[in-house]
Amino acid sequence: MVVIALVIVLTQKPASSSNTGEFVTPPANAAVAAGMADGETLGKAGAPVSVEIWSDFQCPICGNLVKDYLPRLMAEFVIPGQVKLVPHDIAILGATAENESLIAAVGAGCAGAQGKYWQYHDWLFYNQDGENKGAFSADRLRQIADKAGLDRARWDACFADPAQAAAIRSTTSQAASQGISSAPSFRFGGQVLAGLPRAYADLASALRKVLPSAAPTGASAAPSAAAGSPVASPAASQ
Repeated sequence: MVVIALVIVLTQKPASSSNTGEFVTPPANAAVAAGMADGETLGKAGAPVSVEIWSDFQCPICGNLVKDYLPRLMAEFVIPGQVKLVPHDIAILGATAENESLIAAVGAGCAGAQGKYWQYHDWLFYNQDGENKGAFSADRLRQIADKAGLDRARWDACFADPAQAAAIRSTTSQAASQGISSAPSFRFGGQVLAGLPRAYADLASALRKVLPSAAPTGASAAPSAAAGSPVASPAASQ
């Protein structure tokens, strides 16, 4: 089994949401609609390549990955059964009194406990509105839980459980210890690609090279710069 660590996520660029105004409804996630979600994993169980994902829900570059790259990854690799996605949510941008990166990740994990991680995940990324400005306040996260169709009583109890936040802090610390230094980050076969390639074609080419039935991909694309948010030390992710 080849393991690729990537950081993900979906397509169009809707109008920006307001931290006090209307929510942006994310487009349908084709792989979820096809019944390919298993907890937080998305894709066929027998997919030959697992793509692990490290991202921060407040990271704007992670948002670009979700909106611009993920739909194409779904169509080309996930739905055909070549790749499955395994996200790891980290909190590196929420060094404020109300750590919005941390509590957004907790909210997503609690949605996952009800089998709706990806629905909540997409609502979050499509409703980014700056970092630590209230877009992911506790109140707005509760509203997203309603919009994602969750059992609010169960979600509220989970969201209030300190163990959930501790788990996100642990995942954040583990990422740093594994050399994941920015969000999003990709790791394939021991190599870490920090940041999002400027072109989807670069990411797709890297994936094709590790597929068991990889065919020649033609001329290699010129190396491109990648952008991302640096991972803070564990102390910065409160």
